[in-house]
Amino acid sequence: MIKPHQGIKTPVLLLTVLLLTSCSDNSLNSLKGPKSGKVSGLLCNKLEILTAAREKTVIRDALIAKGHCINERYAKKVKVIRTVMMPADGKYSQILWPKDGKKYWVRTAEIR
Repeated sequence: MIKPHQGIKTPVLLLTVLLLTSCSDNSLNSLKGPKSGKVSGLLCNKLEILTAAREKTVIRDALIAKGHCINERYAKKVKVIRTVMMPADGKYSQILWPKDGKKYWVRTAEIR
């Protein structure tokens, strides 16, 4: 006779493995996004800095002054490196900025 908890082990283990792999960094970094496009506006060298800079004007201005972010007025053609999802905040893309060859983060919605 099979005990009630023995039949549950395999489905629970399988569900756990599926949840862990679906929440890993690799799945977040493999979202479909644009391959290229034109970008202007706020760009920051780290994703967490971009999310902070978007919160308040004072923070944004300080991060621009320190060189962590730029606020580009004119759209430039860029290549998208990867796109990720920030929970409850939307998609962000890492781009290669043509002016200086550096990598920056931008909201994916800003890529035209």
